[in-house]
Amino acid sequence: MICDCNQNKTGLSPYPLRTIEGITMKKEYALLSNIIFKDYDLFIPFICLRTGKRCQTFMPHISDNDLEQIACYLHKKGEEIQNQYKECIKMKHTATPLPCIFLNKETKECTIYPLRPDCCRLYPFSFGGGDLNCPGYREHLRIVETMVVGSSDYTVYDSSFYPHEDPRSVPVGEWKKLLRKFMDAKPSPSMVQAFIDLNHIPEAIYEENEEIKRLA
Repeated sequence: MICDCNQNKTGLSPYPLRTIEGITMKKEYALLSNIIFKDYDLFIPFICLRTGKRCQTFMPHISDNDLEQIACYLHKKGEEIQNQYKECIKMKHTATPLPCIFLNKETKECTIYPLRPDCCRLYPFSFGGGDLNCPGYREHLRIVETMVVGSSDYTVYDSSFYPHEDPRSVPVGEWKKLLRKFMDAKPSPSMVQAFIDLNHIPEAIYEENEEIKRLA
């Protein structure tokens, strides 16, 4: 097999992240939920805490051809990667599943991050709609649930699907109420900054909230 590692590192096609007009899609904010209210859209980011917890017990299904390309990317023999993969998959549905073979056990980071399968790119939303074992997802869900309290006319979509790509801005007069609800959900400092960035909240508005100023 001829492997051209100079083309996208491998022959694999990276998963195209969604682009939403007017929304800052930084790498770390690529996963989010879109709460569509009657008159505006609100974005709740998912912040990965890089615990590697799910990767320690989950091995995604990967085709033989993609495994060959991954082996090229890692500068390893295809047969070596294939054997490791088959052994891991064999244990996947047992009481003692093995860690993903591409997880760096020391750093808890993915060694094939640019090439990871779609289910990994969309995690935790790809895991049955959400994974409560993921601490980042628990924070995300807590904030989504808090933001819709008292509202009856809304729909929530996650990163796997958006009904449209032209978000409606939050009216300036709504932000004081929304920020109060947001802070009631006890967001982490990284969540506060991501929420501000994604929703393009004017500095003059969030600076009125002392707690947000302290965390942002």
